Amino acid sequence: MIRAFAALLLALCLASCATVPSRSPEVEAKLLQANESLDRLNEEIAEFHERVQMVRLDIQELYRHPGWPEMQEIIEFMQTAAGEGNMPEGGVEIEQVGAAWSEKYGEPWEMMFARYLMLVKSCSELEAKRLSLQSRLLSVQGQFLGASVMAYSSGRHSQGQSIDAVVHILARSGEELEAYTVNSLGLY
Repeated sequence: MIRAFAALLLALCLASCATVPSRSPEVEAKLLQANESLDRLNEEIAEFHERVQMVRLDIQELYRHPGWPEMQEIIEFMQTAAGEGNMPEGGVEIEQVGAAWSEKYGEPWEMMFARYLMLVKSCSELEAKRLSLQSRLLSVQGQFLGASVMAYSSGRHSQGQSIDAVVHILARSGEELEAYTVNSLGLY
């Protein structure tokens, strides 16, 4: 009788060890935390995309200005001269070229240049935000990978595979963010 009871107890223990628990509180807690982080990040990424689109519209408008090609040459000259340490004394040459531009297009070249600089500032801010979002996206991916490892470790392979699918989707989001690049003029 004692042997039968011991055998029954042993069989129950072995059976309970062989089955996967229906829920893993540790995995669920890790997933909840990762999902909360992802929700906040998704909101910021959506705002980033909207802001980039608005700035790109402003940049397209700048590019459509009839004097933009010549203004771009002025800007590139200034960048080259500043980079080589060859800025003309007092900016006389730039002033002359700017005055010719103003006369040709009927507006102060400084206003067009200021408009360009405001767009460069906006793009620089967006670039900093993009880098921050990429960093945070990697952190969220890490949270999901941690949950995936915990799921696999607890024998919940289908849950681990589902979490891995989320990690792959997040990797594609990272690639989308990487697609935004600033050109040599500092604009998107």
